[in-house]
Amino acid sequence: MIKKTLKKILPKSLITRFNIAKSRLSLISEFLYDYKIYNEHNASQIKLNIDQIEGRIIAHYHVLEKGLSHPTPKKCFSLPIVENLIKLLEEYDSLTLQRSQQVNVAISVLKKYQTYSSNITCLPESLSFQIDRLLSHEVNGTGFIEFTNEFYFKSSQAKFDDFAASDSLFAILSKLKLRQVY
Repeated sequence: MIKKTLKKILPKSLITRFNIAKSRLSLISEFLYDYKIYNEHNASQIKLNIDQIEGRIIAHYHVLEKGLSHPTPKKCFSLPIVENLIKLLEEYDSLTLQRSQQVNVAISVLKKYQTYSSNITCLPESLSFQIDRLLSHEVNGTGFIEFTNEFYFKSSQAKFDDFAASDSLFAILSKLKLRQVY
């Protein structure tokens, strides 16, 4: 009722200006809300929370896993990634006493990288020492299954039907502890 009366009394130009101002205030309010949410959850902050650190750990160890999965990995690949991963793991350990499953997997991948690198004398002694220190706190039960490159790639060029019936797939499934669901 009051709104209708004001529309009749006030000039149209004033009502238009009021609506524009109202729209801009709403836009600024929504922008500030979005900025607050983004700022709380983005990973580019100087001080990361434990979930953001874990997210970076996962991204780093995936790079190492990919490099190690090649039939012939490049010599000394991803040393900067290893350095950053070690720093992230140390920061993670400084924030909590219990490691998540993802962090345990990252440490296992570092161990594999250390073994690979020691065979070609690639890993600096200081990084190897830091990995050993992280391993001393390792919790068993990581989330991966180990296969040789030959076994893994044996059926990779086969037709899908042949691959699905291959011993590679059955071996992978038999190593998984699957629970039958009814």
